[in-house]
Amino acid sequence: MSNADLYNPTQFTVFSGNKIIYRWSDFEGQAGAVSDIHFADFHLNYEAHPKFALISGGDIKLTGGQVASGDLYSPGVITLDRVPVNGYLHYGQEVKNINDSSPIRGKKPWIQNNTSQDARLVKARLLKIMDFFNYASQYFKDLAQQRVRPSDGILSISSQSRINSPVTVTEEDFRKTSVIRIDGSSLQLVVINILGGIGEFFGKDVQLSGGITPNNILFNFSQTHTLKVGRSGSQEFGIPGTILAPHAQVEFTDGRISGALLVGDLCGDGQVNGYLFNWSNFKDLVQNPPQEPPCNCSKWDS
Repeated sequence: MSNADLYNPTQFTVFSGNKIIYRWSDFEGQAGAVSDIHFADFHLNYEAHPKFALISGGDIKLTGGQVASGDLYSPGVITLDRVPVNGYLHYGQEVKNINDSSPIRGKKPWIQNNTSQDARLVKARLLKIMDFFNYASQYFKDLAQQRVRPSDGILSISSQSRINSPVTVTEEDFRKTSVIRIDGSSLQLVVINILGGIGEFFGKDVQLSGGITPNNILFNFSQTHTLKVGRSGSQEFGIPGTILAPHAQVEFTDGRISGALLVGDLCGDGQVNGYLFNWSNFKDLVQNPPQEPPCNCSKWDS
C-alpha cells in the first residue's frame, strides 16, 4: 500500500493524536493513532471494507474481538488475544499471537532498519496528519461569521447555500442546548464551531431535515481540552456528523456516532458508524494546507 493511501487524513473514521483505548463496541472504518491502540471486546468492520483497519505509531493490542476486514500496521508490537483478523499484520518488532488462538490472513515485516519506513518516520507522518486536523480546526473557526444562540433550549441551524459559512456557538449556549435542529439539502454543508475549553456533547437530541446527511455536518471544538460525548443524537444516526477536537482528551461512552472522531486522545465504548466528512468541498483547505501548519501535537510525541 502506498504512503498516499496510508497517510491521507481525510480517510479516517477515527484519529487520535495520542492513544486509542476502546472496548465493548462496534466500529466501522479506518482508525489511526500517533501512539498505541488498544481494542477489547469489539467488532471492527462488519459492514465496511476499508483499505486498511488500523495504523499506529506505537503498539497495537487487540483482545477478545474480531477484525472482519482490513490490515493492521504498527512499527512496534502487534498483540492478538482471541482476535481473528481478516487481513494482514504489518509489524515492526514482532507479532504476539497469544496461545495461537487468533487466525489471521498473514503477517509481513513492515519496518526494516535503514529504510524510509522506520518507526520514527511512521510517527512523524502520523503527527503530520494531526497537523492537518489542527489547521482545519483553526480554519473553520476563523471562517465563521455568524453566532447562533438557542431559544428555549433549541439550537436551529439552516444552510441556505451549497457551502454554508460556519457558525459559532459559545460554550455556555451549547450547554444550555437540549435540541439541535439542522436543516439543509444533501448538497449543503453545515460546520458548527463550539467555543470553550471544557466541552460536553451529552444528552442532546439532534434533528435533521431537508435531506442533509451526516457526511455534510461537522462539529468543531477548536478550543476544547476535555470533551465528554454520549447519549446524544437521533434514533437513526446517533450523533450525525464529524467531531473535530484536535486538542481534546475525549471520552465517548454510551452512544453512537454516524461520522468521524478526529481528536487529541480517545477512550470509551461508543459505537462508530463511518460517515466521512465531505472534505472535498473545502478544496483550498485540502489541496493547499500551509507547509508548517500551527500544531501542538509535539506534546503527544513520546
